[in-house]
Amino acid sequence: MAEDNHKLFKTALKQISKGIIITNDNNKIIFANEEAKKIKNISQTELIGKDITSVHPDDTQNKIKQIMNSLQQKNVNQFTTIIANQDNQEYLNTTYKLLENENNDYIGTMQILSDKTSQIKFEEEKAKSLHKLEKQVDTLNEQLQDLFISSMTSLVKTLEAKDSYTKGHSLRVCEIATKLAEHKHDVSTEIDKIKLAGKLHDIGKVGTQETILNKSSSLSDSEFNHIKQHPIMSEEILSPIERFKPITKMVRHHHERYDGTGYPDGLKQKEIPLGSRIVSIADSYDAMTSNRPYRSPMNPKEAVREIKENLGTQFDPELGKIFLELFYEGKIEE
Repeated sequence: MAEDNHKLFKTALKQISKGIIITNDNNKIIFANEEAKKIKNISQTELIGKDITSVHPDDTQNKIKQIMNSLQQKNVNQFTTIIANQDNQEYLNTTYKLLENENNDYIGTMQILSDKTSQIKFEEEKAKSLHKLEKQVDTLNEQLQDLFISSMTSLVKTLEAKDSYTKGHSLRVCEIATKLAEHKHDVSTEIDKIKLAGKLHDIGKVGTQETILNKSSSLSDSEFNHIKQHPIMSEEILSPIERFKPITKMVRHHHERYDGTGYPDGLKQKEIPLGSRIVSIADSYDAMTSNRPYRSPMNPKEAVREIKENLGTQFDPELGKIFLELFYEGKIEE
């Protein structure tokens, strides 16, 4: 009866669609069904009697030994992993199961194999395709960002064409703000943002009437209130574009004053973004030394004196001192 049951058991294992390999307590292969031979691409004579580790690629044999030791010591009852076949061209999903007799003694293992090659290769191809697509998207994003910056730069030039007195103003503010940022030791990660904010800080003036921009006399209260909207307009123009989001607050607040009497939000001291405080000094210096419809340009030394006198009220004192050092060292173009 026992012999009949044994034959029935072996016959059943042979019919299973998954590969089955059984080892004894010395890790020698004592049984392998037809599917296992197909999957492993090894004949019966090459399997039976072999140590289980020997029918695996060299680079996975240590892993197999560890799995078999864990099962033998009963640290685990089963273990599932994906291992390459001998030629490393096929991948097998293998479950190792502990086999015990009626006294719960270790008598070997049963390994259940299924070919995962097509699935693994599909996943690898998918990963490659996704990586390629991600690179294409990154490239496209960079091109779009460059296009946005180019478009904004063109808009600045259009603005400066409307206001002939401020031609080159944004570029000069950008250069001065960049020098200031480079000499403040704790803002190295912000330099590119501050440079961009300096270049685009007045972009909102595209919505300002030319008659106001080029007025040769003092502005009325309503005209000045209209001008005061340009930082808000700048933020609204830039904020929908992902590349510009980090600078929108810098641009919005470049007319705030250190004592809280500026616009548009009356922020004071460290409430004002660092980039805004830097651009504010650069913007003011260039505005004072440029020809305006309603006045002649200041002498650079007069403008510097004006900035010095307004440290702590209009300008950040620490940044103002850095600006003064740069000016006296000849690093700010007069």
